[in-house]
Amino acid sequence: MKTGPLLAMFLCLSARAATNDIPVLRPPRGEMTSSFWLQYGWLCILAGVTALVLLTLGLRSLLRPHARPAQPFEMTVCQNLERLRERRQDGTLVSEVSRILREYLHYALELPPDELTTTEFREALRAHPLMSMELATQTVDFLAHCDRLKFAPAQDGPPLDSVSGALKLIGRIETNRRQAVMQGQAPPRAA
Repeated sequence: MKTGPLLAMFLCLSARAATNDIPVLRPPRGEMTSSFWLQYGWLCILAGVTALVLLTLGLRSLLRPHARPAQPFEMTVCQNLERLRERRQDGTLVSEVSRILREYLHYALELPPDELTTTEFREALRAHPLMSMELATQTVDFLAHCDRLKFAPAQDGPPLDSVSGALKLIGRIETNRRQAVMQGQAPPRAA
């Protein structure tokens, strides 16, 4: 009989019986807290969304073209007329210059928004307090000459530099308006 394995087994069992004591345990730890994400996850998400919205709004405001301050209407009218200066003098150009001048007169003199004929312009301009009789007559004569060139372009007569003529009339009317505002006869126009 082999005694080696039995002896080893006996020694193991006897050693085990001698050490049945409970080992010394470490002291108990406190209750485990939640992780950072469980505690502050909703705040992180809220802060991220807020940062994204602010970044988007900031980029939109930086990349958006900013509106230029509005320039006075009379300056816009003069620029529109200057653009026409290089065009050939014909019925189309005269018609465009006449239309621009009529729009300017409606605005500058606060005439009714109706489209007025040249005869109606004559009456309205002569009755207007900002217009002298001479300036009203020159304006109406210019509009009448434009009408003749628009509707009967083959007429003989002195050539009309319609753009320069309209700009001169606008300049004189603006001078009258500024003088009337300075003298308190007319309220200043809002741009």
